[in-house]
Amino acid sequence: SIYKPFIFFHQRKCGGTTIKNEIHRAANKLKATTFITCKSGTDCESYYTPHTKKTPEKVTHTVYGGHLYWSLFMRTLYLRHHTPALGVRVDPPPHKFTCLTIFREPLSRISSCWNFRMIQQTRKKKEAPRFNDIAAADMAAKLSSGRSDFGEGCLNE
Repeated sequence: SIYKPFIFFHQRKCGGTTIKNEIHRAANKLKATTFITCKSGTDCESYYTPHTKKTPEKVTHTVYGGHLYWSLFMRTLYLRHHTPALGVRVDPPPHKFTCLTIFREPLSRISSCWNFRMIQQTRKKKEAPRFNDIAAADMAAKLSSGRSDFGEGCLNE
């Protein structure tokens, strides 16, 4: 509901795309208003929530999903979901929402990220080793300097 929205915080390389797709499908079936990244014209790499847009959008969504920043999302809850508008408050009421996220064992997650970004996703042939083939002594250097064709590494994973 607009008074208690559902939020899916997608953690990269944890099966979140599948979960996000199912949440979107279920929300559409319920005719819920959604802000889900990569769906309904929403940018796939958006880390921001609707209140940060410079558009006159006045829709209050009931289902959110994607790679979202926690602090910005708390602002969205305050600006969009407290009715009537509270204005300036030193002690606003607590946010009410339901939240889902999925975490994965860290080494498995970093391995998945490395093998996807440095090997599978590459546009040109590289000599990037598979994650399991990197020597322990070289791991810190490879992880801190390694970048995909899109300039992404795996230390944020």
